[in-house]
Amino acid sequence: MKGLLMCGALIFSLGLLSWHSATFDSFGVSGWSEPVILFEREEEPEGFKTSVIADQTGTVHLFCNQLIQSQDAPLDHLPTSVIFYAAFRSDAWEEPNDILLDAGMPLGLDISSEGTLHIATNLVFGLPYVAYLHVDASQAADPRAWSRPTYLDLEGAGWRDLAADSKGNIYIVYSQRDQKAIAIVKSADGGRSWSQPSVVASAPTGDLVGFPRLALGPGGVIHLIWGELPAPDGYPWQGIRYARSPDGGDTWSLPFTLAEAHQGEPNMAAFGDQVFVVWNGDAGYKNRFFRMSADGGASWYPTEKLPIPAPLGGLQGRPAIVVDGMGAVHILYTNGPTLYYICRRGAEWSPPVLLATDSEECEVIAPQLAITQGNRLHAFYTVWSPQVTRLYYRHCTIGAPELEPSPWPGSESAPFTAAPTKEESIERATPDFSLSSQEQRVTVGSPHSDRATFWPVVAGVLVSLLFLLPVMVAHLVHPQR
Repeated sequence: MKGLLMCGALIFSLGLLSWHSATFDSFGVSGWSEPVILFEREEEPEGFKTSVIADQTGTVHLFCNQLIQSQDAPLDHLPTSVIFYAAFRSDAWEEPNDILLDAGMPLGLDISSEGTLHIATNLVFGLPYVAYLHVDASQAADPRAWSRPTYLDLEGAGWRDLAADSKGNIYIVYSQRDQKAIAIVKSADGGRSWSQPSVVASAPTGDLVGFPRLALGPGGVIHLIWGELPAPDGYPWQGIRYARSPDGGDTWSLPFTLAEAHQGEPNMAAFGDQVFVVWNGDAGYKNRFFRMSADGGASWYPTEKLPIPAPLGGLQGRPAIVVDGMGAVHILYTNGPTLYYICRRGAEWSPPVLLATDSEECEVIAPQLAITQGNRLHAFYTVWSPQVTRLYYRHCTIGAPELEPSPWPGSESAPFTAAPTKEESIERATPDFSLSSQEQRVTVGSPHSDRATFWPVVAGVLVSLLFLLPVMVAHLVHPQR
């Protein structure tokens, strides 16, 4: 009897251990790399923003902007806004280069299937136009390779986003100058000509609209989200709206309310007919939220709260969201001085992983994600303190098939032209970039929510009981003599 009990106890323990471990291993996320500081600057984050995108060649494209003020300039002289570009290729970051002057961030940014990188930006200190530019993605570090800007008179376009499909169509969505309407323009010839603006939705009386985001579905479906905010201050948020076009932007559904007041900064990703949206609650409403549609936006599942120990809330920049080739959703979201990563496969969430934390005086903002080669997840986030603003980078391997980098169509080996040297350049600005590992000020950890750890334990208990029950029955039927 004693031996049977010891055997049962061993089976029970192994059941608990195996099921609890499987909860983490089943998502296939390996250990995260140590954080590396890519950028450091002694200014508030309003003067520093980033945009990130990855492509099929295994390259991550990183855009950062800086406001540069000459020490000799008069006080009433406006600083220069410079956009720097850096690429992650062959498991290493290349040296950054400044590619655009007087351009605003964040960028509307996408890569079309033939390997063209498209951006939409505004001229910060110029006319209130949107500038559209494109470049061969392999040549993005060379400012001479970029197209000349096409200036679109889009009523100011205070907030904007861009998406490009496989048929040469490019869409730019924006909030009009007075933020009273969300409108969209389309190019059907790769950016050479553009349609007249078409209004998708108007702001309710007394409100403003902004922060639009685009995602493309199959068969010409366009998904669009945006925020409604009160005039004139734009706070607190009045809600998040969604609309869809089944025909490439020719017609649009009526707006659908995804979230009510005190919830904002939405982000979106699409995978086939599935649409995923994440957003923030403000400091009073707290929490981070997720909602999805499985039928191309025709209907939506109820809103879910992302697990956060001691949620603080706050508008700290859109949560980051990407979808891998297996349909798993990867999210990076902030909570005051902390940053969490979480993954969703089917209807199951992984436990949240703490990627960054700092002192109460600091704030983690503007998370971003990108996937290369099918299973390499790249994370970016900014840590702001009263003394300095830093951009951090980390990466890990996720549970999706690895894909070999593939060249763009028509190019067996996507050529890359190095950026011009200082001697070739014309009085180029000096970027305050540092692509090297510095003092590690970010603490790494992996806390799990109570809800995430409870059910694996229950499952382990049940499986262990299935092993123990036959042993106990056998002992009762044939007691030891």
